[in-house]
Amino acid sequence: MLDLSFLKQEHLLEAFQDLIDLDSDGGPTRNTGVAEDEIDADVQIHKLDASSLTLTDVIAELERRGLQPKGFYSDDAKRLQRCFDDEHEVYVETKRKELRDAKIAEAEENRERHKKALIENEVLEEKGEISNNTRVSEWFRLILTKACPLECRINVNGITARSLAKALWSDSRITAIDVSNMNLSDKAGAYLARALKNNRTMSKLEMNENKFGSETCKSLANSLATNNTLAFLSIGSNLLAKSQNGDDRGCIELLASSIGKNSGLVFLSLWRCGIGPEGGKAICNAVSNNTNLISVEVGYNNFDNDDILLLTKGLEANRRIRDLSLEKEAELVKDQERVKQDELKAKKEKQEKELNQQWLEEQKNSRAELRREKQARKEEDTRKENETKQQMEHIQKLEEVRTKAKNKKKKGKKGGGKKGKKK
Repeated sequence: MLDLSFLKQEHLLEAFQDLIDLDSDGGPTRNTGVAEDEIDADVQIHKLDASSLTLTDVIAELERRGLQPKGFYSDDAKRLQRCFDDEHEVYVETKRKELRDAKIAEAEENRERHKKALIENEVLEEKGEISNNTRVSEWFRLILTKACPLECRINVNGITARSLAKALWSDSRITAIDVSNMNLSDKAGAYLARALKNNRTMSKLEMNENKFGSETCKSLANSLATNNTLAFLSIGSNLLAKSQNGDDRGCIELLASSIGKNSGLVFLSLWRCGIGPEGGKAICNAVSNNTNLISVEVGYNNFDNDDILLLTKGLEANRRIRDLSLEKEAELVKDQERVKQDELKAKKEKQEKELNQQWLEEQKNSRAELRREKQARKEEDTRKENETKQQMEHIQKLEEVRTKAKNKKKKGKKGGGKKGKKK
């Protein structure tokens, strides 16, 4: 089952709560002023009369207030009455303020309770609408699991549009949304526009041919004041200056102010939005001061020709600046590529040099090792040769000793035979 608990998240309710129409169903209004006669009716006002007091009481009251009595009843009573009047005025105003604050607090409390009930009803309404529409339910599943396409056209109505706005508030996947020609209300448009205030992924929003009006316009103005990610905005064929109470020209000026300061928008369509000369002047001035916009559609409005000429010149200047910027960017990319290639070439040459140096060092070490091995073999051969020579000399000496001993023995035998013959 689809988890729609995000619709009740506190930060989302707070982000969209000012868009709830609190006065549409006869609930407590935003006007919390209280009539003075209503307050006076609740304040028991009784003025004190100094002339009804005795001289002793008058003197005591004056002294209690730090005033020195003169001793004449008439003068002291008049002084005390002036004190009574001043104190009474302060007292009445204090009581009025206390009652006024209490009534305002009560009205605000009732309003908050009513707002909370409206929010709960909206959430229940949105959950029911999503659950009863299989296609919309599937779209929300894809959005919440971050499995939806990057560019989407989602068929919503006035209720599910609110839920979509809440889902888009923190979405980090969708880059383009199209909700054009869906007969969406001004309130639905205000919700969708509010999502842009926090969303930093969406770069394209199409909202053409709905029933958006001044609330959507004001919500857009509020969001575009901080959103510099959106590059493409099309809201044509919506009477943006219309409200429930008639024309609201101020909302167009708010939108123009945000457009003038926005650094993300490149394309803007206000085609057939019912914008009059005053709003047209504000829009054209804003566009002329915005160096990022290169395409703005304002056809089928009531703009003055001079303002349109100003807008056109501003856009042409922006395009030239953009073309130069693109050329510079292309040159920069080429330069960066050349630097990169030079760095790669230098790195490759350095590696080859290091490899050659390593090879030469290895060859040098190899030759030195061969010389050491050859020297070691030579020394070993010499040692063995010397050992063999020594062994031969030792054997030769032993042979000489044996030969000498043998000869000596022979000599001894010969000498003994001669002596015996003589006898």
